[in-house]
Amino acid sequence: MGLMNKVKSGVKNVASATEEAINNAEDSHRIRGKTEEISEFEQKIGHAIYELYSNGDGFSDDVTEMCKRIDTLYEDIEALKRKKEDDSAKAASERQERRDSS
Repeated sequence: MGLMNKVKSGVKNVASATEEAINNAEDSHRIRGKTEEISEFEQKIGHAIYELYSNGDGFSDDVTEMCKRIDTLYEDIEALKRKKEDDSAKAASERQERRDSS
C-alpha cells in the first residue's frame, strides 16, 4: 500500500472518530436534558404530594400523569443509551474494516 493510501485511511479513521465523538456528545446532552426534566417532575410530584398530605386529600390525576411522564423519560434515556452504544460499536467496526482493508 502506498503512502497516499495510508494517509487517506488515516484521515477516514480520524473523521469517523470525530463523528462518533460528536454523536456521543449529542446523545449525552439529550440524556442530561431528560434527566433534568425527570428531576423537575419529581420536584412537582413532591410538592403535589405534600399539598395533598397537608389538606388530608388523596392523590390526584396530576400526580399519576407526572409519574407516567417520568416513566416515559426513563424509557427515552434507555433508548438513547442503547443508540449511543450501537453507534459506537458500528463506528469502531467501520474503522477496523478500513484498517483491515488498508
